[in-house]
Amino acid sequence: MPARLVTFAAAFATAATIITITMIVGHPGPVVPEAARAGSPGEVPDDGSWAAAAAALPLTQESGPAPPYERASFGETWADVDGNGCSQRDDVLARDLAEVVREDCAVASGTLRDPYSGRTIGFTSDRTAVGDEADGSRVRVDHLVGLRAAHDGGAWRWSPERRAQFANSLENLIAVSRDSAQEKGGRGPAGWLPDDVGVACEYAIRYTWITTAWEIAVPRDDRDALVTTLTTCGR
Repeated sequence: MPARLVTFAAAFATAATIITITMIVGHPGPVVPEAARAGSPGEVPDDGSWAAAAAALPLTQESGPAPPYERASFGETWADVDGNGCSQRDDVLARDLAEVVREDCAVASGTLRDPYSGRTIGFTSDRTAVGDEADGSRVRVDHLVGLRAAHDGGAWRWSPERRAQFANSLENLIAVSRDSAQEKGGRGPAGWLPDDVGVACEYAIRYTWITTAWEIAVPRDDRDALVTTLTTCGR
C-alpha cells in the first residue's frame, strides 16, 4: 500500500480506539451517531459497495434552502467535547503526527506526513521558530466534511450540542499541511479531491461514511463525484 494511503488510513484508524479509551478511563466519549462509532469505513457497507452508499445520499436540493451559515453556530472551536481534558486540536495532532512531544495536553512538536499531498512537514507550536519546516502554522486540522457543507446539508436543523459534537468529532478531523487545507478550502468532492488516486478513493469512502452516519445531505455534483470516484476505484 502506498505510503500516502497508509498515512491517510492510519490518521483515522485510531479514532474508535481513542473513543474507547476515554470511556474506559471514565471520561465520556464523543456523542456521535451509532454508525460513526461502529466498525471501520474500510468495511463494505451492507448494501454492497461504497459507490452504492454514495448514490443513496440525500440531496441538498431536496431538503429546501438553508439559512445563512455562521461558524459560531457550531460552538467553541476545538472544544474538549470528549472530556479528556485536552482540546480536540491537540488530540488530532497527537494522533496524526509522528515523533510527538507533548507538554501536558499541548503538542509541542512532531512530524506530519501530509495525507493529502504526501509532503513531510516539521511541526512546532512556537510560531516564531526560524526555518521553513519549523512553523506550527504550516500544519492545519481540517474538517474532511466542511462545517458549511454540513450546515447546508441539514446541520442548521440540529441542536447546538449536536453541531458542536460534529465540529469536534475525531472521525471528521485530520491534520494536513496548510497548503493542502488552503487548496481544498471549503470545497466538496466535486471541487476538490486528493491528486493521488488511491488517496482520493479513501477520501471518498471517508466522506461517504461521515455524511451517511450524520445524515447529511450533499449537492448533486458532490454526490456524482463520490459515485464516480468510488466506481472507478472499484469500491
